Amino acid sequence: MQDQQLADRFATYSDAMAAAAFVAFSALSLALGDPDVRCQIGRSPFGINLANVLFGVAMSGGLWTLRRWELDLRAEEESSEKATRYEKRLSQIRHFVVWLSVLAAIGLVALASSDKVCAAMPGVAA
Repeated sequence: MQDQQLADRFATYSDAMAAAAFVAFSALSLALGDPDVRCQIGRSPFGINLANVLFGVAMSGGLWTLRRWELDLRAEEESSEKATRYEKRLSQIRHFVVWLSVLAAIGLVALASSDKVCAAMPGVAA
């Protein structure tokens, strides 16, 4: 495999990681639509939110590592200043998508933990 091909693959993996963070947030938001799931998640908001933050840290670490490897493989390649600037912005946008998804998930869990319907459900302590 050529350096360029592997660098392109690392960029694709980075895109997939950002998409995975958004899909995880979307799945959580859909799951919270069910009152039983919402109340169960709302019972331990600290643990769920800690997991969300650790997920964001892991994803950012992965994105950072993949970006370093990609830049290392492209080090000998000639690139315009404009292309370099846009590649940097794309990398920043990936991190933005990850952390926006994490923060939105934390907000949803906080809302779930304050749901008054859960307090009225038998067997569920909110």
